[in-house]
Amino acid sequence: MVVIVYRKEIVFGKECLLPTYLPAGTIPTPKLQETAKELDKEIRTIVASINADYSTESKKFVKSMDKWRWLGSRLELLLKSLRLLEKTDIENNSIWPAISQYLQPDLMRGFDAKRSGTTKDHLKKVWLLASLPNTDWFNTWTGWDAFIDRGESLVGDPRVFKSFKDQLSSRSFDFNKDEYQSLARFFVETLSSRKGNAVNFALLTDKEIQQAVEQAINKTLQANK
Repeated sequence: MVVIVYRKEIVFGKECLLPTYLPAGTIPTPKLQETAKELDKEIRTIVASINADYSTESKKFVKSMDKWRWLGSRLELLLKSLRLLEKTDIENNSIWPAISQYLQPDLMRGFDAKRSGTTKDHLKKVWLLASLPNTDWFNTWTGWDAFIDRGESLVGDPRVFKSFKDQLSSRSFDFNKDEYQSLARFFVETLSSRKGNAVNFALLTDKEIQQAVEQAINKTLQANK
């Protein structure tokens, strides 16, 4: 499938919104264009509802992380309700700019053109926060953001977050952004030293992951004493 993103362009001296079809390089057929326009209508309708609900729900948010968890859960519902959305639209990250163009600014945390429509798109991270299990040990957005910036491999294997949650549940320690980043870095470095630079999580045992998590936690605590 393809999705539509409207870009601002200057045409004959006037600013216009012109449709761009994603993924990049797509030359849509008339049938695909029609389908993409229908998908765009669905997205606009649902996002308008999210924007309206946010104006009421935002009063309940104590921390910024509450907002992102709420938005993530709404994005999860949005993706499930789009009739014309295909799995590839999520896998190639085309869907995120198609959604973000209609979200109100306060739900976008600024626009980063370099990350939009990539694995590091803000909305993708928000969606993963809500849709992945065992993410409740993250207490700040900056911590979550810093952690998953270490790579897709950290969210691809459900044993990783579960092991971190299990081992941190008995500790009364709040990590800051740098410490979350250290957790991810030490975890990846530990596994890389065992298995080589390219870590294949499918080949790792539960025990290996648990040990790497334990080492990452201990190194992080030691480095920040």
